[in-house]
Amino acid sequence: MASSSVTKLIDTAHIIESKGTHRYSIIWFHGFGHSSDDYKDLFTQIQPPTTSIVLPNAPKRLVTIEGRQHYLRNWYEHNETNIEKSVQVIESAKELIEQENQLIDDASHIIIGGFSQGACLSLITALTYTR
Repeated sequence: MASSSVTKLIDTAHIIESKGTHRYSIIWFHGFGHSSDDYKDLFTQIQPPTTSIVLPNAPKRLVTIEGRQHYLRNWYEHNETNIEKSVQVIESAKELIEQENQLIDDASHIIIGGFSQGACLSLITALTYTR
């Protein structure tokens, strides 16, 4: 059973189903202020036939940029001092990988990546993922 943090990632994700037998998965994390909507057309065009693509969305949070507050999607605060929140996001990303792994039964067939803040999240997730 998926945890509530992963359920939130999946519930708000844009998922492009495999056009053939699902053997591979790509998980792509968007950048600061962006969403899955910014990438779904691109990935639909370049999608390999046996690959499912998962485009999760970060939660919207109130952030301050140059003294002004904005309600934007972000994986973590730029000046995050709460380590527990950052670890929670990384663990949610790992759980998302595990959920995909249950579908294809081979962690080496899962590619994770991202843009900007999403690239940082995918990198730290990959470096700390043990399978």
